[in-house]
Amino acid sequence: MPPKLEFVIYTGDATIAKKDPAHRKAVRSFVTAQHYREKRRSDVRKFEGEQVVGGDGMVWGSSMGNPTQENESSTQSREVQLSSSRRQDDPPTVEPGSSITTSAARNTAGLEIDDAQINRVSDTHTAGSAAASPTPYSYLGQGRGNPFAASSRRFSDRMAKHLYYYVNILMPQMHPSWTSNLVVQRFGCTALIVADDLILSSLSAHAATARALMTGDLVRRDQEGKGMGGRGSGFHGAELDWLFFKGRTIRGVNGRLRSGGFGLGGEGDSTIAAIADLIMIEAFTGDLETAGAHVNGLKRILSMSQNAGPIPYSVASMTTASIIKYATLSLSAPALPFTLTFPAISLPLPSLTTILPTLATTLLTKWSLLSPTQSFIPILHDLAHMTRYTEAITLGTFPVASDDSYHEYANYQNLSIEHRLLCYRASRFGSGEKEVVGEEDLIEYCCILAVLLFVNTALWRGYPAESAIIHNMVRRLKEVLEGGIGDETGFKGRWVGQEDVLVWVLFTGVCCSWKQGEEGFFREALGMAMGGLGVRGLDKFRGVLEGFLFVERVHGEVLSEIWGSLM
Repeated sequence: MPPKLEFVIYTGDATIAKKDPAHRKAVRSFVTAQHYREKRRSDVRKFEGEQVVGGDGMVWGSSMGNPTQENESSTQSREVQLSSSRRQDDPPTVEPGSSITTSAARNTAGLEIDDAQINRVSDTHTAGSAAASPTPYSYLGQGRGNPFAASSRRFSDRMAKHLYYYVNILMPQMHPSWTSNLVVQRFGCTALIVADDLILSSLSAHAATARALMTGDLVRRDQEGKGMGGRGSGFHGAELDWLFFKGRTIRGVNGRLRSGGFGLGGEGDSTIAAIADLIMIEAFTGDLETAGAHVNGLKRILSMSQNAGPIPYSVASMTTASIIKYATLSLSAPALPFTLTFPAISLPLPSLTTILPTLATTLLTKWSLLSPTQSFIPILHDLAHMTRYTEAITLGTFPVASDDSYHEYANYQNLSIEHRLLCYRASRFGSGEKEVVGEEDLIEYCCILAVLLFVNTALWRGYPAESAIIHNMVRRLKEVLEGGIGDETGFKGRWVGQEDVLVWVLFTGVCCSWKQGEEGFFREALGMAMGGLGVRGLDKFRGVLEGFLFVERVHGEVLSEIWGSLM
């Protein structure tokens, strides 16, 4: 239980304090709290006095006017709201019995925010123009200790909350192994301060889409309502922001294209990046038609820009990632070959064989029994290698280069692995309507889908189970497994003798369909497969999975929950 908070009134009787150390400590705490409260009020008054309103009322986190024109009650209301959010200088709170590392404390300090503020409905008509009270992210670009450099640039409250979510929540979740320093360098700070309006709109659209999907305001394209109206009828706050920023991004892209701003450099790079973000958005919603149109437009722009010289790595990596994710979303071959090249990194790559030493060993040993071709084995070796590097960065055992080149290198390698996976799948089974999976190829096909799911949930871009890119693969995996596994009386076809492979495939299905409609099928089938394999303990269950693609950091909680529900 957290320590009890008490209001203390000091009577001036020094003898009480001398006799009672607990009372003396409480008095000191009260005095310290009063000191910080006064300091907060002073900071608020100082900030409001320095606040500058930009053009079109664009203010970072708030559109407040001159504070001298506002009454005292309004100022007090702001102070109450601001006191509810933690000061960025304060240390994080740790529950008794838990532990937190120094780096974790540093990375999480000041990131706690008021859920009611983050999820509140934005008014489409008044956002950015009406005076609003400051929120926990009002000081996103202000003050000491904030990852954003101080800047005269101001953003509307509606946009600021999505930029906050994008930098501090979405990107660390989708890139779990990246250091907070890299997230700030790549997706925040100077990049946002100098970014043009098109980039900011596309980032806000990306964040609004993810939030709307997580909160249930927005549903996938395959669900009821065709992607609209997730909770009952009508629109909700997060969905309104999704429509607003997505439409604003599309209008900005069309305006650039009409004015000829689609070459390389300057506005051309921003246009390409915005289109790539629009493709990434559909990885959440599953609108294949819209995503396909964006991919075709992106390919057209790249072909028209070839004569302008080599494409910068930052632009090339964005376009490559978006095209690969569209191919994964549509379960098709990538539209372009993988031509991305990575410059030499500043430090040598260390050997990491001690991390996850049994990763993929069983799958590699058995592959000759599962597939007539062995060209998939180098991909598995590279995947296991990069998974170990990802875990080394997460565990803090990885040497860090000052320019974060290790992280960029791993991102480049992971994109290459996913591109090769998609090409291998298309060459073996076709794609789209031409896809053919025979009974003799069933196990290999399921393994490839499970590996693709692992890449998109356990490595650097970890999509949630609610996203369309994961759901499409899970749904396809369920389709090919239904009726092809067997029942309590025994396994069917080539699954006989490969029960451990089936357990891993089904476990991956459970992890990637968590709280989704397909979860029940995978759970039931997994229980049957575990019984056929003779799994009688949690350690035995974990040992089977560790020979395939299993990472405790990602899958450990689900593993314990599944075992508890089956026993």
